[in-house]
Amino acid sequence: MASEEVITQAFDEAIDWVFKSSDLVSEYFEGDEKNQILSELGKTVEELCATDKQFKVSCKCLSKLEETEGHCTYNELKTALKESLEKNREKGKLDFKKHERHIEWKEKLNAAITESAEDEDLVCTEADINIIDPYTKALIQNPIKNKLCGHHYEKTSILSLLQAQKKAIVCPYSGCRSRKFTEADLIEDRQLTRKVQQKVQQKSSQAATSSNVSALNITE
Repeated sequence: MASEEVITQAFDEAIDWVFKSSDLVSEYFEGDEKNQILSELGKTVEELCATDKQFKVSCKCLSKLEETEGHCTYNELKTALKESLEKNREKGKLDFKKHERHIEWKEKLNAAITESAEDEDLVCTEADINIIDPYTKALIQNPIKNKLCGHHYEKTSILSLLQAQKKAIVCPYSGCRSRKFTEADLIEDRQLTRKVQQKVQQKSSQAATSSNVSALNITE
């Protein structure tokens, strides 16, 4: 029915907005403030998924009732629908946690948590220097992130590998249990890119300073 399609489209647009908002939050906020906002967005995802579950189950129930019951009063229809929803609830069919978009959200949230943990090791310390691409074993210069598990790769090497394989591949990081990924699962990580660039500039500045000091020593 047209009304069902309109409501489904509205749900998709709303949930997509929440996901896009979470990307902005992960990019521009840190620490407790980021976690609090993501938590609020998570509640919105739960409410949307719960509503969508109930709506779709209700539509199926109504269709079946119309086929089997024939003509009935509003109160009879209301009672039958209530009983049907209760049965579906008992069977777990209204559980928002089983909604595919909620599962997607949890994966996205886990990736954000992984990113936060990685950020703690990237506070302009020597840990920054050891961001090694698992494929080339070289320092990552242009990072790109796997949104399913939160791991990072060198952009050029991972894209070349995916194009050569022409199929989904597994994450090479030891212990990673994420499912296989494709190019569509890779996203830019501006925050890490900035930190890598800062570290490279810092090393260049240190090298230049060291060179100047050496030149002064020679002159003396």
